[in-house]
Amino acid sequence: MRRLGCVLCRVLFPPLAPPFLAGSFFSKVSSTQWSDGSTSNARMIQASSDMSLGVDFDAQYLLSLELNGGVVNGSGWYNLGASVTVAATSPSNVQMNQSRLVFVSWSGEVQSDSTTVTVTMTRPCDLTANWKMQYYLNVQSPHATAGGGWYDANSQAVVSSKLSSNRG
Repeated sequence: MRRLGCVLCRVLFPPLAPPFLAGSFFSKVSSTQWSDGSTSNARMIQASSDMSLGVDFDAQYLLSLELNGGVVNGSGWYNLGASVTVAATSPSNVQMNQSRLVFVSWSGEVQSDSTTVTVTMTRPCDLTANWKMQYYLNVQSPHATAGGGWYDANSQAVVSSKLSSNRG
C-alpha cells in the first residue's frame, strides 16, 4: 500500500490580474471560487493523478464618494456591471434650530440634483456630494411676527412684525 502525499493550496492573491486591472489602485480582482466550484480558501488536495485547478475571479471597481460634510452611503468595492444606488441624506448634520446642510447635487461621474442616483460599475467611479449651509432664524417678539425659519448662508432674511395698537 502506497501513501499519497497532500498538497496545500491557498488563494491569497490572483496569479495574474487581467491587463485592464493591472497598475490601478481603483480596480482589483477578487477570487470567487476554484474551477471545481469550491469556495474554500485553503484546500487539501489528494494528489493521486495529473490534475488542473484554476481560480475564478471577478473584476471589482472602487466607488469613491467625497462627502463634503454631509451624510452619504454607497462607497466601496463593486463587481464589474453591478448597479449601485448611492444616496445622500438631506438635510444632514442638523443642529436643531441652528444650522444644517441641505443637499444640492452630485458631481463627478454623474451629474444630478436627486438625492439618490444609480451607478453601473464599468470602471472606477468618483462622485462628489455638494451641499449648501442653512441657518435657522428664530424671531422672538410679543407681537405677531413673520420671517423665521431656515435660510441659506449669506442670504437675506425679511422679518416683519405686526404691532398692535391699543388706543383708549
